[in-house]
Amino acid sequence: MTQPTPDSRRRRPRRNGWTNERRKVFLNVLRAWGNVAHAAHVAGMSREGAYRLRRRCPQFARAWDAAMAHDAPPLPVTRRPVTTIEKALVGDPEEVRYHGKRVGYRYRPDGMVGLALLRRLDRLLD
Repeated sequence: MTQPTPDSRRRRPRRNGWTNERRKVFLNVLRAWGNVAHAAHVAGMSREGAYRLRRRCPQFARAWDAAMAHDAPPLPVTRRPVTTIEKALVGDPEEVRYHGKRVGYRYRPDGMVGLALLRRLDRLLD
């Protein structure tokens, strides 16, 4: 009689573990953003748990690699300039690359623009 492999055993899914739905959410967010910590947070799990699952489940590891290799479409080009408030609160888009391929965009708020806005508001209140 052969011993079952860890992947061939059927386990009852845990309510607080990596359910199929959480895996789908994680992979979709990872494909869109290219950020493991953000994808795990959106899925309601930890970054460390995602890496443990990747080591444990080869099928999930292949899906992870496919999500990271996905080349995201470019941001839509807007005809209007970014307002100062948008730049302070949201930030300018910045490409995120993984192994030379574009995997998403990150937005970093500009703190100096935010401080300039606050100074301008202070002058208006004086």
